[in-house]
Parts: sequence; C-alpha cells; structure tokens
Amino acid sequence: MNKQIIISAIQNHVKDYNGKQVKSFYENDLGFTDVFTEEDNYMDYFKSDEYLERHIKDGDIERISNVVANQIGCQHYLISDAFKDLLSEYIKTLPNRIQEDLNTNDYDSVITKSRTLIEETCIYIINDETTSKSKKGDVGRLFDECKNRLGFPIQSPNDYEKQLNGVFNGLKNVTDAIANLRNNFSDSHGNVNNNRPKIEKRYAILIANAAISLSEFLLEAYYERIQSGALPAKN
Repeated sequence: MNKQIIISAIQNHVKDYNGKQVKSFYENDLGFTDVFTEEDNYMDYFKSDEYLERHIKDGDIERISNVVANQIGCQHYLISDAFKDLLSEYIKTLPNRIQEDLNTNDYDSVITKSRTLIEETCIYIINDETTSKSKKGDVGRLFDECKNRLGFPIQSPNDYEKQLNGVFNGLKNVTDAIANLRNNFSDSHGNVNNNRPKIEKRYAILIANAAISLSEFLLEAYYERIQSGALPAKN
C-alpha cells in the first residue's frame, strides 16, 4: 500500500483534532512512541507529511493501514451544501456509489470509481472542453492542469504555507497511486487476470477516503477562488 494514501487518510481523520485528541490517536491507536506533549502548539506540523513520514515505518504500514481503515471507515461529504446544485449529478453521486461498492464488497469497483472521481473533478475544475477531452484518461496530466488553474503550489516564503505546499504535493503521489491501481489491479479495461492480487477491504477504504478527500479539497479550493473573483463563475 502506498504510504502517501495512508498519510492522507490520517490527516483527514485528525484535521479537526486538538492536541490531546491527536496525541491519544497517535499513541494509543497508531502506536507512535515519539509523540509531542498535549500542550504543544505546533498542530500543523504534527499533522504534516514530514511528521507522519518519519513515524510510519515500512514495517508498520500493514498494521497502521488496518487501524486507520477500522477507525475512519468511509464517511465523507463531497462538497459544501451551498455548491451541490452546481455540480453534475455524476460527480455528486460517485461518493455514494463508492460507499455502495464497499458495502457489497466490490473492492475492484471502489478503485475504479475512486480514480474516476478524481478525473471528473479535475475536468470540472479545468472547465475547458478541448483540454479536458485531450487529456481524458491521463489523470496525472489532468491533475497538473487542475493544480495550475487553482494556483498551486502557493508561492510564499511563509513557513506555514510551505508546509501546506508539502501536503498538497503529496496529493500528486496519491493521484498517481490510485490511477496505477485502477489500471493494473481493478476491474477496469476488462481486467480479468485471475493472477492479479485481490484488493482487500482495508485498502479499498483507504483509497476511497483518499480520493474523496482529494476531490473535496480541490472543489472547495475552486469555489473559494470563484468567490474571491480570481476565477470566473461557471455558466
């Protein structure tokens, strides 16, 4: 399992936690031994890629992925209610369809739909029919185009924003990992190779959460730029 997917799932899980809650989850659930004190004010750092990369050892990925999958499940909304009417029905229903696949143990389809969700979200944000058609099927290129449209990474000497850029750059790894899993190990393209590995539930949950969280973030950033006047509103 790609470490960045696990990191993304953990970050989403603890994003609203205070110091005491993060400390408890890291120590009691994830088994981190080198943990900050509850009074430490550097919460952004302790939720960062850098901190989690250092604490998730290669030998612990299997154990931590099980813990995270059991703790988090797949309980996300896609976008703020104020914007739901502006989204296509296809994008709005994908998270629910992913959840249905999880409920019916169709984990191959979870991977396929997770990749589709990222692709369709990027196409929606790019908002350019010619570009979207030419790059459809190449999620990495679509993500880069979407990133540029949203003004990422943030150009700032501010240490806080540099950390945020690190988190965002990690999302590219998540995007690539999900696209590769979909192409090589899911039910896409009539992939019926009986020798391909069976996707397990805990990994399907992590991948679904990563895709939904990424799409949610991109859409929120997109609408924020529309509200600020940096991008034109969709017709």
